[in-house]
Amino acid sequence: MDPYKDWNSKLNAYHELLDINNDGVVTIEDMRELTKRFSKVNNMTEEQSLMFSKIIENLWYKHWGCINPFDYVTVEKYLSYIQYVKQNDRLKNEVIQLLPFLFKTVDKDQSGHITKEEYDKFLECMGTSNKNGLIKSLGIINDKDHTIHLDDLISVIQKFLFQNKDEADK
Repeated sequence: MDPYKDWNSKLNAYHELLDINNDGVVTIEDMRELTKRFSKVNNMTEEQSLMFSKIIENLWYKHWGCINPFDYVTVEKYLSYIQYVKQNDRLKNEVIQLLPFLFKTVDKDQSGHITKEEYDKFLECMGTSNKNGLIKSLGIINDKDHTIHLDDLISVIQKFLFQNKDEADK
């Protein structure tokens, strides 16, 4: 398979994961729904939930602009943005620095890895069971113990999101 085509396919899968209501675009409403689900499933306090919501809204504003229901991210816009991020070391570093925070949101017991139970709760937050196959196809789950480790997650993100076409051909 063409590595560049595979890269686009993986990015499409990431976009699909974020499209919580499955309407083909990602909006702030998808992010708010995801935040609400994470808060409920992870038994967050009202304060934790509010803080998480603010972080997600700040990220949206920083990367996508104004916060309104009519501002949306298509697959094409997402792919273009990732291309832009790939060329900007500061933005790449920001994405990587965000991963431990998001990982800890799912790693409820703070063990350093996401267990099957935590993973199932994460899937519950994502919505449908067909997203389970998407996550597995991204290569994030450790085959030996069926957990997700932060280092593996960072490695996969760096490999698939920030890989240049020239690097993919090697």
